[in-house]
Amino acid sequence: MQCDCSTTVENKMKELARKQLPEGARNFTASLEGYAFILGKGMTMCMQPVMPFRVEYEAPKKRSDGFTKKKQVMNVTANFCPFCGKSAKVDEEAIAHD
Repeated sequence: MQCDCSTTVENKMKELARKQLPEGARNFTASLEGYAFILGKGMTMCMQPVMPFRVEYEAPKKRSDGFTKKKQVMNVTANFCPFCGKSAKVDEEAIAHD
């Protein structure tokens, strides 16, 4: 069974942030980012923690002198919840037997 840490932590952080807003603040929004829905076999779905890994560099231009700036973002998923340590993957065998 997966944990619900993302929802729990997000709600606690929202409450804490809301308390620290100045008087008269409006249109408050907040969300815990860094999670992705991962689809498995048979359309099973789980939420896994995701951390972006950013790469920036300057590469030589092919047709002229100078350099051009390049950016890449790769996402790294975690197999375990960073808050409670439970597995972040769907146990597809357990679902198949339900």
